[in-house]
Amino acid sequence: MEFATKGARFESTKIMLLSAEGKNTDILASAKTAAMADISCAAVTLKKNSPLVEYSEQTGSVRTYSYDMPWEKDGYLATNSLIATVILFYKALFGPEETDQLISREFNAGSLRKYRNQWLTCRAILEYPTRPILVLHDTLTKPFAIDLESKLAESALANVEIADYRQFAHGRHLRLVNISKAPLIISVNSYTGENIATETLKLVPAGVPVAVFRVSGQTPQEILITSLLMASFATESIAKASDVDPGQPTIPQFGRDIHKLDPSKDLHSDICIEDAHGLAAYRKIGRTTSNSEQFSKVVDASHRYYSKLCSASIKAIVSDFDGTLCNTEGRYDGMCPEIREELSRLLREGITLVVASGRGDSLQRCLRQAIDTKYHDSIWVGYYGGSVIEKLNVDVQPPPANIGFQEIYEWLNSIAIYHSKRPLEDMAKGGQFTIRLESNAQAQKLLMAIRSWFIDTDKIGWRVFSSGHSVDVLDSNTSKRNVIEFVAENFNLCPKSEILRLGDSGHEEGNDFELLSGGLSLSADKVTSSLLSCWNYAPPGNRQARATLSYLKHLTKFKDGHRISQLI
Repeated sequence: MEFATKGARFESTKIMLLSAEGKNTDILASAKTAAMADISCAAVTLKKNSPLVEYSEQTGSVRTYSYDMPWEKDGYLATNSLIATVILFYKALFGPEETDQLISREFNAGSLRKYRNQWLTCRAILEYPTRPILVLHDTLTKPFAIDLESKLAESALANVEIADYRQFAHGRHLRLVNISKAPLIISVNSYTGENIATETLKLVPAGVPVAVFRVSGQTPQEILITSLLMASFATESIAKASDVDPGQPTIPQFGRDIHKLDPSKDLHSDICIEDAHGLAAYRKIGRTTSNSEQFSKVVDASHRYYSKLCSASIKAIVSDFDGTLCNTEGRYDGMCPEIREELSRLLREGITLVVASGRGDSLQRCLRQAIDTKYHDSIWVGYYGGSVIEKLNVDVQPPPANIGFQEIYEWLNSIAIYHSKRPLEDMAKGGQFTIRLESNAQAQKLLMAIRSWFIDTDKIGWRVFSSGHSVDVLDSNTSKRNVIEFVAENFNLCPKSEILRLGDSGHEEGNDFELLSGGLSLSADKVTSSLLSCWNYAPPGNRQARATLSYLKHLTKFKDGHRISQLI
């Protein structure tokens, strides 16, 4: 409910849904709310067949990553599901090697036995099993406090309050005045809170029951995992002292009925998606606009552009690859199967297919694997941002780099925000110089610095664009527009009315801006502010490959070419 009331109001909102079985009513309602608000939504589930996965497949508004776990059904507190989900994220963030080391170190029988015995033999818990509980934590052990409170509250084992050591200092200590009614304090700290925990506990009145635990780990991510393990063993210890099984409680019927309530009626979006042109307009100007006159102007422009799009006789498609014909995270896994099927249909029907990308031989391999070899001679590819244009059946070699890139390479190594560890020949191909970064924020900062460098060094005609974690510098002769001009000239086509352009980063700083800034252009994600090109007519919540799929499916063969029909 917090997401529905707050998150849907912000332009940059993205949502990640975590669900063990993918059938929770709150999760399903959130997925639908995200679609209504056209918010980017992904989900991780531990079951491949679920209502959430089905909803994702039907609507395309949720990017779902599903796994089948090796257990039939988790317990009431979903301990296995929690640990499994966290480990999946750990592996995604820190890699398989570090994950294997963590599992070997923390999940071996000896380590688990040690953690468990610490809690099962805790004297304070054994002597005061019915006391309310106050959990004190430092910054890195907050996950322990949150998880323990959740487990104990949901299983009705204890009344729990959580606070960090300094929150406790601001009045919460008054609960300790009456020692006979004082809560059981469970104090957990990592290496970061050693001093404050020790000094705080020294001042706790004598007679207040206290259990002290140190959570091992040298990094925040290690401490997170250990904290969750400790919370499970703490729950077991408290449950045994109370002679209760928290994993198999008797759930009353009213509780089951409450759990099944559907919150969808109270979750709504400020965006009215009943009108597809309204949605397209919001994508142009943003969800937060309050200027009705401006909004009406953009909606009218959408109607005009869509009419132009549908009346065109399309003879060729020029498409970006990453984020368009495949999802960004699957760029090295190849083309999405559904996209491959639609492109194969269009090729059979005689359309000319051209791919324009910043990639080189890796793209060539992806395309050759995805598309039947009988079409390789008729498909053209613009590699390295349009530096090289060749048929798919021709082996491509990296072109010599612009010698001017030596200057920017040396400059990069003289600034504070970036230091290259890669040789120049790996970064520069033809007229494109590509810089890989660790975050979008770093990419944006570097992009602005490079534009200033252009001015300082009189690099007339050079441009810089960003896509995710990479920045592409293009010299004055390199552009995806070269691919459009090549197709128009070699196939005798009008670049404005007979070539459909597809990409995903059509905004002014995106690497598809030049491709999508004219003619018949559709974006699978971000759009430019221009009302004359680069519109996004994908269904609500659909992005990247799923959005492209909706465009391709609505291309219908006619005598004079292909036409877009009933897209919206």
